[in-house]
Amino acid sequence: MEVRIGVDGGDEDASLGWLYRWLLSDDELTGEADISLVAAEPVPGGQGAAFEVINAVVSDVLSLAGVIVAARTGARARGTGLRFEARGVTVIVDPDADLTPEEIVALLRGQEDSGDSGDGS
Repeated sequence: MEVRIGVDGGDEDASLGWLYRWLLSDDELTGEADISLVAAEPVPGGQGAAFEVINAVVSDVLSLAGVIVAARTGARARGTGLRFEARGVTVIVDPDADLTPEEIVALLRGQEDSGDSGDGS
């Protein structure tokens, strides 16, 4: 599964660079996710250059949950919200949100019941 991660609000370029480095330095993600920076799709009617986003490719929901935990840990330390996008679904998470990683995974997978523990396909 592929998920794109961006910051929600604030100085997106600076926060995103920091978040990208944070994810790359997380030993728990080594071998679990392929993390890269990619150009974001331009916003229709928007001005200026598109921001970059973090692209994470994972093979299962446990790896996706690990990416979410790592990203939220870093973002919470900065008081920054995050935007997760996968399969045409966008989930915006405030730094103080009570959503669990499992709930975010379920939303990204298009499932209303966050109790599903599917295989990520």
